[in-house]
Amino acid sequence: MAELHIIGQIVGASGFPQSSLFCKWGIHTGGAWRLLSGLKEGQTQVDLPQTGDMAYWSHPIDLHYTTKGLQGWPKLHLQVWHQDSFGRCQLYGYGYCHVPSSPGQHTVRCATWRPLGSWQEQLAQMFVGGGPQLRSPDLIYSGADRYRLQTEAMGTVELELGIIMRHFDKHGVESVSLVVCGDWECPFLASRYQRLLGGRSHTIGCSSTIVQSPVQSGSCLLANQCHQALITCT
Repeated sequence: MAELHIIGQIVGASGFPQSSLFCKWGIHTGGAWRLLSGLKEGQTQVDLPQTGDMAYWSHPIDLHYTTKGLQGWPKLHLQVWHQDSFGRCQLYGYGYCHVPSSPGQHTVRCATWRPLGSWQEQLAQMFVGGGPQLRSPDLIYSGADRYRLQTEAMGTVELELGIIMRHFDKHGVESVSLVVCGDWECPFLASRYQRLLGGRSHTIGCSSTIVQSPVQSGSCLLANQCHQALITCT
């Protein structure tokens, strides 16, 4: 079976109304995925920054999955909480992001949101804290009934994830190199890697970097790297 290693950390969060934050996290996958090692959920420590609004956690993530297919690719769902001086905890935001589908080192920034209650609940929240919460955390990443919610934007959580993919080529997925070149002043670099790939890559947008992207055999994949880069299979 194909194997996926996710090794990284939840760096921290910024842009929230107050500091003294901690984060609850978890990984959701489809039925074809099996966890071999690592914890699929956890919680960071509370960080109270002395300067700036960035709360640093550096919370490690180390997971090893096997799978028979690409359906149900792992999603990382987050809950950011604020703890006041009395030890009371208040929800500051929900968020989720897909685990990157290309091998290598990635920086992921996950935007968060929280539900808005009625004006009476918002007034009470200003004085006594609390606030509405989701009854089921599945709504964070499923989106089935999330469109009915009234929400407000909150801060951003930053993650650094390293992805290692193994034996995906035996299941119809191959990893090809792609040069993303938006500085049209480096045609040598672009043409060089196009020759190495046999003309299977198209270079548009972004800065001069080389990335790895998984490509389903016989299909096209649109990968957003800064601006955009289109991989075509010929």
